[in-house]
Amino acid sequence: MKKGTEIHTWRMFSGARIFSCGKITRARAAALASLPQTYTSQNFSGGTAGKTGEAGFTLIETLVAVSFLIFAIVAPMTLVSKSLSSALYARDQVTAYNLAQEGIEVVRAVRDGHILQNALSGTSVDLLQDIPKDQEFIVDARNNSIMTTCVTNPLKTNGSLYGYGSDHCAQSESDEWTPTKFVRILTACYVQLGATWNCSAAPATDELRVTAKVSWRTGAGQTRSVDISENMYRWIEDGAAAQSN
Repeated sequence: MKKGTEIHTWRMFSGARIFSCGKITRARAAALASLPQTYTSQNFSGGTAGKTGEAGFTLIETLVAVSFLIFAIVAPMTLVSKSLSSALYARDQVTAYNLAQEGIEVVRAVRDGHILQNALSGTSVDLLQDIPKDQEFIVDARNNSIMTTCVTNPLKTNGSLYGYGSDHCAQSESDEWTPTKFVRILTACYVQLGATWNCSAAPATDELRVTAKVSWRTGAGQTRSVDISENMYRWIEDGAAAQSN
């Protein structure tokens, strides 16, 4: 074969490397060169995909997409969780406020009961005599009873009322009364005369300050409390009224 009529070839077909290191005629080489080039080769160093291939996501694009997805899920869930916590706290706060107000009303009922006793029996009972002074006590609204023992025990409920069941010192469930998370403690003292407000057990005036505190623990372990104070007076003469100068 004559010199110049043969060439060395190196071609690639169908995306794969096909090495040909032989001798072919120029006519054959021209025929191969005229084939349509509808493909490109993708090398091992991460070159471009061919015209018939599809581009994929890079690692950074995937991470950004996942980050947006996490933010879109976590943000609403956090908002819902905080809203639920606020709703539960508001519910417990309203309950605690009502329990504290109930404690004040029990003490008022004890005082007013002595007024009725004096009016019906003609006696002169001290209106404030059954209210403990300058010490903690608890009350049961079912019978207006006042107790000075086991004051740190939680209130119980039977599903409709709050109280202490048959034994206010028993902390376990008994007689269908279940302990709650609310603890109600009351204090009472006589308001003393003077420029500075102070409180004492000595009956220097006819004014008694009663304070009810209801505390409870939230689901997060925090202690919350509600305090209510009210002044009560010996507004009817009973023979035990403080003498004014």
